[in-house]
Amino acid sequence: MKWRRFTWGFLRFAFYLVVLLCLLSLLPTQVYNFSKAEAFSGENWHNPYQEILELDQPWQKGNFHAHGKNFAGLSNGTGSAEEVISTYLDSLGYDWAGVSNYQKVTNIKDRKQVIRAYEHGIGLGKQHQLILGDQNSNWFDFPFLQFLNQKQTTVDYLQNDDNLVVIAHPKLRGAYSLEDMQSLRGYDCMEVLNHIGRSRDHWDAALSAGIPAYLISSDDSHNHQDLGKSGQNITVFKSRANTEKDIIAALKRGEAYGIDLKSGSRKVSERKAEIASLPTLTSMQLVDGTIHVGFDKTFQNIRFIGQGGLLKKEAIESSNATYQLQSTDTYIRVVAQFQEPGADVYLNPVFRYAAQVPLNAVPTVNPRQTRLYRLSIIYLLLGFILLVWRIEWSWNRKQKPEVGIRWAAT
Repeated sequence: MKWRRFTWGFLRFAFYLVVLLCLLSLLPTQVYNFSKAEAFSGENWHNPYQEILELDQPWQKGNFHAHGKNFAGLSNGTGSAEEVISTYLDSLGYDWAGVSNYQKVTNIKDRKQVIRAYEHGIGLGKQHQLILGDQNSNWFDFPFLQFLNQKQTTVDYLQNDDNLVVIAHPKLRGAYSLEDMQSLRGYDCMEVLNHIGRSRDHWDAALSAGIPAYLISSDDSHNHQDLGKSGQNITVFKSRANTEKDIIAALKRGEAYGIDLKSGSRKVSERKAEIASLPTLTSMQLVDGTIHVGFDKTFQNIRFIGQGGLLKKEAIESSNATYQLQSTDTYIRVVAQFQEPGADVYLNPVFRYAAQVPLNAVPTVNPRQTRLYRLSIIYLLLGFILLVWRIEWSWNRKQKPEVGIRWAAT
């Protein structure tokens, strides 16, 4: 009986504690004035490749999302940070790489072409962000419950002028819904390609809502020696100054494209050769309302995708393709499939604008609604504490044995 009472008491205490922590964790929430989802519009078209393709600089390959061993084993990765970097830069022939252990910035000073990175997020719902360029990790998060305002608050706290904030694997475990992506703003890129899930629908949801979201492609490898998960998803970019700051700026401007390597030999030397032989973008121009796309290899097919993720045009077996923009088009993104080696190439979108190219800026905070929200959490906390006190008082009263009156014998 005592064991049962102890177990029941412990379970009640654990339940009370979880509820209290959930409510307390919501107190830092800011409430935002989210813009209504509206498609891109205007007479002008923005092409993120317009300037970069004119520069006499080579395209470079990078992976910025990979895990090694971390403190307390939290990253569930294998190998040291140096070994992970060596796999990408030396064994696979990448130009830049980063190690993104959970909540720990990795900076290998004795190796060039390493981007400082970490994966942010301690929440149960896998709402994670990939952060590039920060000197220290940011531990601010909502560990238990995250709704739209909590997700936006987190992005707001993480964002600064010098770093790159990436929504990591939004499709994983439903961490970000399609509705979230139609409202969430202020991040720099979206991890559209990741070996654990391709988030194409999330990307189209954001673009269809008029949010200028650019992509990155990452392995998110937890075992640098497993070529089924390493050397698969690649971000290709051009760098003007070949520095971390310049690369971050290029990714923010959308001067990059993503590769999803399909064939993928399991031998390191063969994989390195495949990566070196991947197709290269040679042309992405807008001329008189027509998109001109060109590669240095023949594609198997190429697709032009627009509002709502709808296929607008498809062409086959060529190295060049065109698409005539329609009056109903709001954005167009391009996906090309290649056979040797088997790979899909995803380009960043071109989209309409009126006077100025729209920015993916954090929405404004609503001070009044924020105060009301936080007051409501405080009232819920006080009400829950009072409820717990009443429940426990009633419970303890029932457990006390009744004391009867003993009459003296006459």
